[in-house]
Amino acid sequence: MNIRRWLVAVVVGMSMLIVRSSIADDSKSAAEALKKGKSCFDKQDYDAAIVAFSEAIRLSPKDALAYYGRGRAYGRKGDLDNALSDVMEAIRLNPQFADAYRCRGKYYNGKGEFDKAIVDFTEAIRLDPKLAKAYGGRGGAYYEKGDLDKAIADDTEAIRLDPTFAEVYCNRGLAYGKKGEFDKTIADCTEAIRLNPKLAEAYSSRGSAYEKKGELDKALADCMEAIRLNPKLAEAYYDRGSTYEAKGASGKAIADYTEAIRLDPKLAVAYYGRGMAHAEKGDLDKAIADFTEAIRLDPKLAEAYYSRGLTYRAKADEDFARAKKLKYKPK
Repeated sequence: MNIRRWLVAVVVGMSMLIVRSSIADDSKSAAEALKKGKSCFDKQDYDAAIVAFSEAIRLSPKDALAYYGRGRAYGRKGDLDNALSDVMEAIRLNPQFADAYRCRGKYYNGKGEFDKAIVDFTEAIRLDPKLAKAYGGRGGAYYEKGDLDKAIADDTEAIRLDPTFAEVYCNRGLAYGKKGEFDKTIADCTEAIRLNPKLAEAYSSRGSAYEKKGELDKALADCMEAIRLNPKLAEAYYDRGSTYEAKGASGKAIADYTEAIRLDPKLAVAYYGRGMAHAEKGDLDKAIADFTEAIRLDPKLAEAYYSRGLTYRAKADEDFARAKKLKYKPK
């Protein structure tokens, strides 16, 4: 071998060693970035987790776990569009990734796309029949669609797979409440509270069930605790408002319904509840305005239509009485 060929061989060999070393370094760095992302996520530092997972993706663009991790971090921040984008990429890179389907279903639930959510949860269950969170998520989607029996069946299976799944006891309790089975609601929410004493939603839901049963002091105590644990839980203010209304405290009820609406302007039942409280106080125009908004937000809220109809009739009766007092005679 002449000197030129020898030099070329040496240069090529060194270049290959450098490339291999660089790839090895990148692989090691990507693993470290992934580990850091998981650590930040567990500490609930989601911004730092996103930075770390993004670095892992830069170093290893085909790592489904990195996209999945970043998607979950975006999801915890409420950025559902970026969360969906990342878990979709995770699924593209690894079509057998059961929990990525489960996460995508969760984000579809968050966007109100319940049919898509059900498809994803079902695929997650097919890939991993023991994935309790997938059954719980699908149960939530069925609940939102009004299919309460399927919701209860999925929640029950999730509980069988994971008897410590506090949130699913609470969700099943909500479904039982929709069916009017308030004792079952109370039992499920009580178990949820035993498993997770800081689960504000369980106190709120149990309070609502107590209110429906006429146990108003217990209802009020549960709603107070829910608000103490999570002052931003709109449903808890709604449930406390409903309890105040049942106790005849319309002013307090209106204040709570108004706070529920401030926290969640799309909470149709809060407008309905406030409308009922306004009607009780004789503020019929305000009542009609609230019933109308409740109907706009939820066109299937039958009680809002009925109550608005009654209120319009009450206004009509008031006008007829005034006309009669003025000795008006219809022509």
